[in-house]
Amino acid sequence: MNFFQNLGESNAFIKGLSDKIGLKPGFVSLILCGILFIFLYQGITTGFVVFFFGILMPGYDSFKAIESPQKDDDTRLLNYWCAFSIVLMMDGFLQPSVSFGLLSGILRLAIIGFLLFDDYKGSTMVYTYFIGPLMRAYRNDIDTTYRNMKQSLASLGNSIKQGIGSGTKGDTEREIPTDGQKEKNE
Repeated sequence: MNFFQNLGESNAFIKGLSDKIGLKPGFVSLILCGILFIFLYQGITTGFVVFFFGILMPGYDSFKAIESPQKDDDTRLLNYWCAFSIVLMMDGFLQPSVSFGLLSGILRLAIIGFLLFDDYKGSTMVYTYFIGPLMRAYRNDIDTTYRNMKQSLASLGNSIKQGIGSGTKGDTEREIPTDGQKEKNE
């Protein structure tokens, strides 16, 4: 109950709600977490909750970190975004095979909470022991592949611009005969 009490006391929304309905902030936070758990368990709000807690909250934290003079919050959030991108990529690959049905939303939220909240230092741990060593080991290969992809995309973009700007009719721009023209040809 101590966790819920701390959550209720530190969150202005929960504290205001508890004042309005006359319940202790810890009890209100317990009720709200229970409702969230039920919604996640049923899969009702999984997408929204993951989007809110995984992207919007850290996005706003990133804005605040950029605006602040300290560098440690920038590093913490860069660790988070690196770890979150790996989790998002793995989720996309593994979702069809390990979709736990009702528990997948709760598992996603738990992973995001582990990565995001300072108490756990999960993103720093994931970066330090997994992402950093892996990226350093394959840095040259990744840089070469990345450079080649950028050049290919730039070449494709230039080809598209030249094709659009030339004004020539390609195979996809042939005139379609009208009904009257079809009768004359037959």
